Amino acid sequence: MTARNALLLLALAASAGCGSSAAKPDLGLVSPGGVAVFRGLTTKNALDPAHPYVAVANSGRDEIIFIDALDDEPVLAPVVVRPLAVPTLPGEPHPTMLASVGLHDGQNADGTGLPDLLVVVSPGSSRLQLVATWDLATHVVQPPAPDPLDLGALAPGAQVLSVIAVPVLEPGATAGTWQVAPGKARVVASLAGERLAVVDFARQPDGSIAPSGTPALQDLGFEVLSLAESPDHDRLYAATVDEVIPGSGVFGVGELDTTAAVGAWPVRALDARVGTTLVAAAKVTERFVGVQDGDTFCVRQPGEAFCKAPNQDLRVYAFLDPAACGRSARMPCGLAVIDPASGGLLADPTGEMPYLPPMAVPSIPVAISIAGPTALPPTNEPGDAQLSVAGGYMLLAPGSGQVKTTGVAVLASGDGRVYMVDLARWHIPLNGSILRTSSRASVTGGTVFSPSLVVPDPENPGQYLVKPSRLRLGLWDLVQWPKVSRPTAALASNSSNIPATVRITPGYTATDTWTVMYQGPLPGLSARAGQTGATGDGRLWLAVQTPLPRADGSTQLVDVARLFDPSLAVHVGDIAQLAPASTVTACLTTDPDTETPNTTSYETRITAILPPSAAYPGGAVALDEAQLIDLRNPVPSERLPATPECVAALKQVAPAGNMLVTIRAAGLIAGGASMGYVGRPQLEADPTAADPFALTYSALAPPPLGEDAITCPILPWPAEAYGPNAPAAFTACVDEACRSECERLVLARKARRLYYLSDRCLDTVDGPKATATRGCWVDWAAISDALPDASGPIVSFHLGCAQAQVDAKGDPVIDPRTKTIVEDVCTAELERDMSLTFITQSGITYAYRGPTSGSNAAASFPVAAAPFDRSPFPGKQADGYRFFVTYSENFLIDLSPATAYSTSKVIR
Repeated sequence: MTARNALLLLALAASAGCGSSAAKPDLGLVSPGGVAVFRGLTTKNALDPAHPYVAVANSGRDEIIFIDALDDEPVLAPVVVRPLAVPTLPGEPHPTMLASVGLHDGQNADGTGLPDLLVVVSPGSSRLQLVATWDLATHVVQPPAPDPLDLGALAPGAQVLSVIAVPVLEPGATAGTWQVAPGKARVVASLAGERLAVVDFARQPDGSIAPSGTPALQDLGFEVLSLAESPDHDRLYAATVDEVIPGSGVFGVGELDTTAAVGAWPVRALDARVGTTLVAAAKVTERFVGVQDGDTFCVRQPGEAFCKAPNQDLRVYAFLDPAACGRSARMPCGLAVIDPASGGLLADPTGEMPYLPPMAVPSIPVAISIAGPTALPPTNEPGDAQLSVAGGYMLLAPGSGQVKTTGVAVLASGDGRVYMVDLARWHIPLNGSILRTSSRASVTGGTVFSPSLVVPDPENPGQYLVKPSRLRLGLWDLVQWPKVSRPTAALASNSSNIPATVRITPGYTATDTWTVMYQGPLPGLSARAGQTGATGDGRLWLAVQTPLPRADGSTQLVDVARLFDPSLAVHVGDIAQLAPASTVTACLTTDPDTETPNTTSYETRITAILPPSAAYPGGAVALDEAQLIDLRNPVPSERLPATPECVAALKQVAPAGNMLVTIRAAGLIAGGASMGYVGRPQLEADPTAADPFALTYSALAPPPLGEDAITCPILPWPAEAYGPNAPAAFTACVDEACRSECERLVLARKARRLYYLSDRCLDTVDGPKATATRGCWVDWAAISDALPDASGPIVSFHLGCAQAQVDAKGDPVIDPRTKTIVEDVCTAELERDMSLTFITQSGITYAYRGPTSGSNAAASFPVAAAPFDRSPFPGKQADGYRFFVTYSENFLIDLSPATAYSTSKVIR
């Protein structure tokens, strides 16, 4: 012990004697940033050179705060009874990033026992600041001049974007093997400008840690946003939204082989199909899919949580770039699972899709952290022996019940929640059952609408009457169909009977409001600003766009809808409605009573889909000008065509926006309020003789290639959609065959799995299947034997229509026996806007942790997370694994996914 440290101990003892009754001081956190767990020496545990602490970058005060990782108490300053605050170096304000790692040279079997390496970085800076974890007077080391940790000397002007501390490897005793080099550590920092800096550190004879060797710089060719290392320390993973290896065409994660020479690490592209923003890695044993207990390939052992795969495998977890993923994009958004052995996404274990769909996350995460099984089980009871590294399991406690798993990640997310991820089951666990009780996936409610009809008054020429519709849409109930005397009695049209007629699939069906409508507006194409003009061959075109005149006389087009994109599902034969502005005087009509000109609306059919051009960069539709009809008259049969002068005026491209546009389907259209367009169902007169309307991935994109077997030259939309550099196949996709394939791809992407279940119907929980009259076995009778890996439709139903019989006066015929309207299956044409609506509930209520009530959680969001295993420390075996998460609202929480939400501890 140095003389200075001895004096500090005396001061600490004096302060403890004088202030033992004082209240615990506030941490004084202001906009905390990064967090890291490290072992080191402080005045709180002065005799232990490797006690675990939590370091918090207290960004708002330009300092680092330390908390005891075992009891969540702050480390106090030596003399003044307040938390120890270590200031950052002058000129390095607002620290946000921390990184720590052991040097594996301690006396303990795992290499611990001596202080760890800890560095801090400020935003916009190129300097690493070394924290003296080995000194009782914890401080940031004042560097010599020139500063060996100023990475700006390697890359002038570069900023550190991400930082990680890792062990250094050296050749093992056997050729081709590697082992951790004792007494050494390494900091890897991604720098702006697509570069990576590597700085080595070594333990010095006096116990301190200092830089060793010369920092190295490596040009990558892509910007790294997040870094992670493999559990064996021989690979580094880099998240990027850029193309990994320029020219490779691969987006995802860069894998660097750190066993090679520093500064020349080989880079391999791991294909995630889109870019990534966060990355982590772990070795896990995953749930084995496709077999039942007792199968010779996978036997569930007594007490095991699930039928495990035969091996522990390396997995890389990457959050996909929100700007590049989505329901209709090449990849859905979420946390993707990458298999480094294959170089791409983990294969779908059910074989339905060409890849394991990413785990959906309700909010965009800002940090990811992973923990594995603890060193020791929570108790020494035989029943808990599996809950350790040796046993291979750990606990996870969502609201739906505590389970065992083999790896847990947390996602600190922008909605203020820290979501827990079960890595063995590829999902965020749920707080309620997706199969049982009121929280389950289900269909709720249902309504139908039939518009009133406007008809001529036979007794008063020129006058009109409003009469109720004779038609109603409904969904055929196949259970009731064979029991009724009149078919339409089996047509469900209200909230009590519609739910039983809709089939959904847990894990596929989202919470949404679904509508089937006759000649309804296409999603996103209702009351949009539009523009018309004439094609080179004289046809009338319509585009959804707004022209804005510039000062130089040119025109800028904004709010452009890509009508050529199959995602908007515009078909030849659909209906275009346009309401020209009053400036299009040739299209005005005269009120016969006031003789004043009025605007009116017109409609016609679409005759062609036009590829993008300079005049309409999103594409356009050609209209049947001969059938352009004035919509003033409420009776369709009495409407008049547009005048030739109006048509001619519409072909003159106006320099400013000149109309509102709505595009309607030619017939029935189905969609969800969130899902959007899902297809065009057909009426069925006999549901037993027709396939149901269904949105099903495997039907749209059969395995094994799934959606990858569907070719669409429009998706993705090219960088240049018109002009000499526009892809020929793109502009040529105007025929029905090409556009149908493109729409099939769009729908298949919408039909992808949302969630991997791990639950199924069980005799022990739901009663014997053979005698069940309600509950899980009945609710999911069609798929119960295939659970938890069942695939199926997002929605499926048989659509029908009933038509009321009427008497000579046109009034409905009433059955005197049942007092109900007598109906037949529809023979008349459907009426525009008649509709049927129902609601689906996904049953997905994601489990999460966060601050307890009163912690201003709603006004705060997590910033960073770090894992810690308390189990090896005396008296802390039951605490198990923890995560420390900093929050912007000036606190951090100590939480454990293995215990209830209420056990999360807020530390201020």
